[in-house]
Amino acid sequence: MLLLRYAVRFEPNYDHPDLDRDIAYRAVFPDTPVAKSRLEKTMTRLLKEIRRFIVFETQKARTREEDADLLLVHFFRERNQRAEFERLVHKVRAKLHQYPVKDADYFLRLHRLEDEYCAYLAWFNDRKTDLNLAAAIAALNTYFLLMHLEYAVLHWSQVKVVPLQQEAQLLDTAFLETLLKKQSADAMPMVATYLHAYNLLANQPANPATFLQFNAVLEAYEQVLPDDKVKNFQALARNYCIREFNNGNEVFFKIAFDLYKLHLERGYLYRGGQIHAVVVKNLVSMGLRMGQHSWTVQFLEDHKNRIIGLNNPEEAYRFNLAVCCFHVRDFDGVHACLVHTYDDLFYKLAAKRLEIKTLYEIESPVLASRMEAFNILIFRMSGKQLSEVYVNGNKHFIACLRRILNPGTLKNARRIEKIKTDLRNAPTVVEKEWLLDVLNRL
Repeated sequence: MLLLRYAVRFEPNYDHPDLDRDIAYRAVFPDTPVAKSRLEKTMTRLLKEIRRFIVFETQKARTREEDADLLLVHFFRERNQRAEFERLVHKVRAKLHQYPVKDADYFLRLHRLEDEYCAYLAWFNDRKTDLNLAAAIAALNTYFLLMHLEYAVLHWSQVKVVPLQQEAQLLDTAFLETLLKKQSADAMPMVATYLHAYNLLANQPANPATFLQFNAVLEAYEQVLPDDKVKNFQALARNYCIREFNNGNEVFFKIAFDLYKLHLERGYLYRGGQIHAVVVKNLVSMGLRMGQHSWTVQFLEDHKNRIIGLNNPEEAYRFNLAVCCFHVRDFDGVHACLVHTYDDLFYKLAAKRLEIKTLYEIESPVLASRMEAFNILIFRMSGKQLSEVYVNGNKHFIACLRRILNPGTLKNARRIEKIKTDLRNAPTVVEKEWLLDVLNRL
């Protein structure tokens, strides 16, 4: 304790020269001869006590009322207080069944309660009593199922963007089907929502009907799901629509924009009053494509100081302002706003594509070198940081622009139509709308 009192005097300057070992020893053990390793042993004991204190405080802060009840149940069972144990089990069970949000945490608590009751019955078993195993196993199975589905959805969400080294069977579908036959999906809204999300992501090709079914399920169960889970599911829905549109599935574009605007109005796009840079980029891109330039600029200005997700949020604002400038052919404004120091990979690539498009529009002599540098960058990221679909989309963008720049294309109606046809039929080409606009102008 003396060592702790001495050390905290220098908080937060723990590089203070008076924290030298010799000085600290004389301060903690004054007027005593120096004993070898005495300070080190004291430091070790103090460190152990500090760690115990951290654990205790963390557990205390994280212990909710339901967890405290379970600890009391365990306490009375261990001490053979049968009457109090029985009373408390019935009380906790009733409280749990009235719990409004039946997520994985709920089923884990339910399993822990029923497991305590199993242990109690086993101890006093007269070989005739039901050991409560069915209730404990049912809660455990549902908890396992929910966590398995959650990880499977997370896995498939990641696979759509970043190539993973291992492909695994993350879901035991036979077990899932067996469990769902025993219980109504309406009785387990969380399971039903995760199951629809899993089917949406894992099944290909994409089907708008499957997406609308998932969205309808989410709308139906929104009030009985935890707020953080609702926001995660809503983000999954938005990202799914954007990916499918980027993959050439045009039908998802209007669905995505309507969904984004609805979620913006309902506040789903915010985290603590702030909005992620990727969400801002998507909304600006969609708003301009829908011909809502004024709405888009106003949205950007309203959220200028609320952007998160980049080390320098100002860069996200400037990039999206550059996109708005490009939309009205203010190319000087594009150059004034554009920077190239983005931490976010997708912002970085989008900024480079915007620069290339601007250089084309102003017929810059450095266009060819910028296109080559971009192609090399995409090649280096292939198979490491970007999914195959995204890599191909960017490669096709450069390849198509090179065909357009070929001198033989200019005023050659047949070749222009051939490039248009190839572009429309290509499943993954980023900046497709702009490329088609360029061809139409030719």
